Amino acid sequence: RLPPPVALLLTEEGLLFDAAVAWRRGDETGLVLKGCRDLLTDVRPEPPATAWERLEMLLSGLHS
Repeated sequence: RLPPPVALLLTEEGLLFDAAVAWRRGDETGLVLKGCRDLLTDVRPEPPATAWERLEMLLSGLHS
């Protein structure tokens, strides 16, 4: 059974990484990074009203 997809958000850099869990040991988790989106420059025709809406839109793409 594969774990669900995860994301790693670097807030200061404005980067969102698509990731998968590679391993777990106690409280530690290793990730495999699969892709990256720049939240500061990634644009769409109608930008969301808030940063939270933008993040929600990008995270919903992980599950498709």
